Amino acid sequence: MADKHYILKRFINVNVFHHRRQDEDAPGPTRLPFPVRLAIVVVALPLLIALSPGWEAALVAVLFYLYGSIPYATLISRALVGKRMEQEGSGNVGVANTYMNAGMLAGSLTVAGEVSKGLLPLLVSYLYFDYSILVSALFLCASLLGTNFSVYNKLLGGMGTTMVLWSLLFLSPLSLIGVVVVIFASYLLTKDTFWMTAITYASGPFVVTLLDGRWPLVFFAVFAGVVYLLKFRRSMDEFERSKRLKA
Repeated sequence: MADKHYILKRFINVNVFHHRRQDEDAPGPTRLPFPVRLAIVVVALPLLIALSPGWEAALVAVLFYLYGSIPYATLISRALVGKRMEQEGSGNVGVANTYMNAGMLAGSLTVAGEVSKGLLPLLVSYLYFDYSILVSALFLCASLLGTNFSVYNKLLGGMGTTMVLWSLLFLSPLSLIGVVVVIFASYLLTKDTFWMTAITYASGPFVVTLLDGRWPLVFFAVFAGVVYLLKFRRSMDEFERSKRLKA
């Protein structure tokens, strides 16, 4: 009987050690240094203010930067499972990392919060700014800036892919279809989620130019692509990380 207890104890210890080693061996997130993150915000936010048609739109753009900064992933996962997403997995304070490290409920609630960062700017633009495409694009850029560089979270954040896709659904469905085609085509070509996403963001402005053509929307696509390409690293790819841990 004692031998059985000993064997069981050894089995549990070996498996716990194995999972710990998996977590330790997985590369941690490589983030932009804080001064670089700060410089991006200091340059980008005044640019959005300067492009705003009037002080009202400029003020609302700042408010949407503050709203986009709300780290829904960390707030929800911390409340439900006691985890902070910037300290888990890829370190992204976003949807995929929350699903993978905090579970289905936390991930689903995070989706709702991130979608609101794309749809609320459009709603305010519709109600108070005649649904101006310029104002809509500036509000979305401000919200995306906050999502990536949260003023409440040491300028850390997610990538904002969820809000970008949902905002395109309402602003330019044809552009969204084009982006989805690029996503699938680039994955079939590279079989690599990191390059798939990088290619998608890099080609986004060309897709929007070709299928929509409105310059404020092209500006939004350029803004999203520049932020993404400046910030994203392979160690922040949740799918790549998950694949390595399973291996």
